Amino acid sequence: MRLRHVLTLALVLGLAALAVAPVAAPTPSESQIPFTASLVAATHTPEAGTRWTYTVYARDRRGKRLHATVSPVILYNGKKVDTVGYYAFVGIYRGSFRWSDETRSKPLVFQVRVIAKSRVLKLDYAVRVR
Repeated sequence: MRLRHVLTLALVLGLAALAVAPVAAPTPSESQIPFTASLVAATHTPEAGTRWTYTVYARDRRGKRLHATVSPVILYNGKKVDTVGYYAFVGIYRGSFRWSDETRSKPLVFQVRVIAKSRVLKLDYAVRVR
């Protein structure tokens, strides 16, 4: 009888320890993001002052077009230097951008943040303006 009380007490204390133990929130991997997105652009070496086009695609896991928001930004050395805008779209977004003369010969990243289903997916595209 005494052994049963000890085992019950150990089980209760073990469950209580699990209830108060801090649990790290899992980082969402690509498989946990409920949609897919892709970025296609005209070239990695656009010419300053000319129209440079890009297209963003967003689909759910079943392949259907997805309601999403796209937020393109320009990064230099990993830091945001310009925000192109925020645009709502369904499935396909086509945009354009004119690179300024100040961006010539700098290693830039055109990053598109696709926001859908309470998640953000970042797509990077390396650019060096001519």
